[in-house]
Amino acid sequence: MVNDVIAKAIQMEVDAKVEEYVSKFENLKKNYGKLNDDHIKLKAESSELLSKLKQLEAIKSFSDNITIETIESAVICNLNYKPTDISFSGMRSEEIPMWFNILCRYFDNKNEIINLFNIFNIEYPNWAKDIILPSHYNKQQLKLCLNNSAQLYVCNGQIYEGNMGFYFTYHRRHNFDLDTVFKRESYVEIPFQLLLKNKLLIEDDELFDLLIEKLHKEALHISYFMKLVHYQDVPIDKVLKLLSPTKSGAINYKSIVGKYPELLKYEHVGESLKHGISENRYSELYLLNFNKEVQKEYLLNRENKDLKFVELIDKSMEFNTEEKAELIKLCYMNTIK
Repeated sequence: MVNDVIAKAIQMEVDAKVEEYVSKFENLKKNYGKLNDDHIKLKAESSELLSKLKQLEAIKSFSDNITIETIESAVICNLNYKPTDISFSGMRSEEIPMWFNILCRYFDNKNEIINLFNIFNIEYPNWAKDIILPSHYNKQQLKLCLNNSAQLYVCNGQIYEGNMGFYFTYHRRHNFDLDTVFKRESYVEIPFQLLLKNKLLIEDDELFDLLIEKLHKEALHISYFMKLVHYQDVPIDKVLKLLSPTKSGAINYKSIVGKYPELLKYEHVGESLKHGISENRYSELYLLNFNKEVQKEYLLNRENKDLKFVELIDKSMEFNTEEKAELIKLCYMNTIK
């Protein structure tokens, strides 16, 4: 009986030890499997890192050859960024750094260009990221320009071209902060070929009305804005507003009538400009671009009734055959009187 108890106790101890060792074995087996999996994973990661290292070395080898002189042809041109056609010729253009040249021409992708400069260690001033070209001025900046048009002048009268050198050298003095430029400079040297591309001048009615107000008051240098029609498509109703008489009764028609000769057929426009009528077909105020009434008045009062006036009547698209014959007769009768 005692021996049975002892035997049972021994067996229980043996079973417990076996179970303990089996459990340890299973844990070791699991740990081995995990370690083996980790080993395989680490080996794969090591291989991937080695591959990336080689790629980075290749990229570094490539990037070491990227300079401000080569970044456009080697990188930017392959990114489908659309450059703006900006001329950098003219006085002081030699002072324009290449980073500014590139930033201006790809200004629609300004942030991406700045990032590329950083990636390839291209040097540029910290304030470059705050540059806003006139074509991208916001409403408040455009109001500043319109309300201070007397300062909107560029050295040597380079209002629409050959002015990027003046623009850069004057604005860099104040880190391209427009408010400061207006406060500290007599002339702000803004290139109008960029300013007049700003769509807010047309799309924002408040800004456009402010422009018309300044034109009516004949504010100094405000007439530079009349070339707006050459840089954007302006709705005809707003074109007519641009042709409104100023406080002195004048109409700043140049730059507008040349692009929209059909406006001379509008009664108030034709009447206002008929004093400048020309028989030269290349003139902005060419006779045959006016309406029928203005043409008739001019021809009847034309002193020299040579064959040229008959040719003018014949070329006119405003009269039919019968009206032309009648007008020629009236002109001759008017001469006899």
